[in-house]
Amino acid sequence: MVGAGKGVREGGLDRGKKIALGMGTYFLVCTIAMMWPGAVIANRIEPMVLGLPFFFFWYVFWVFMVFVGCVILYRLEHGGRE
Repeated sequence: MVGAGKGVREGGLDRGKKIALGMGTYFLVCTIAMMWPGAVIANRIEPMVLGLPFFFFWYVFWVFMVFVGCVILYRLEHGGRE
């Protein structure tokens, strides 16, 4: 096929581009949740969650979600191989 760019198939994006787009969106959502306006939603002390004020728990939760995203991205890119 003449004029086709690398990584693009007739049906749309290839697997690598889809993974990059999906994970980029995922990390953007995680980042927004930890910054304004996401932090405004969690800006309170009550309720206490696992003994932590809600605001602190909010940040711990989203840092954990970023870690989960990194593990998923590693598995998708490397297929579990080192």
